[in-house]
Amino acid sequence: MNKKRLIKIDNLRLRKIRKNLRELLLQVVTQKMEQIINTQNKILDNESLSYEKKMGKVKELEKKLQELKLIRRSAPLSCSTCHRVDIDLMYNPTVNSWYCEECYEFNQKSTPGWFP
Repeated sequence: MNKKRLIKIDNLRLRKIRKNLRELLLQVVTQKMEQIINTQNKILDNESLSYEKKMGKVKELEKKLQELKLIRRSAPLSCSTCHRVDIDLMYNPTVNSWYCEECYEFNQKSTPGWFP
């Protein structure tokens, strides 16, 4: 997306569905990240692997971890500042992130160059 956008839902049932989906997706992403971190720790604890092999595998997993973090940050799952999932979110194309209206207005006042 190239411009500021607000996703607003007025229907209470739809808001509840959206909240539950966001929570579910965040939970899945968090579990996957924990799984990657646990795998990294197991690799580092494995004494039968050489240092180079360990670091190679850990770097591959670190790339996957960073991709998940980027996906989580750029998807409209929660506010990037307060992390609430039950509210309408506004997209900021300057930093490629989603914010609730309150946080967006607050950030716009403090750093107007980053929040159009």
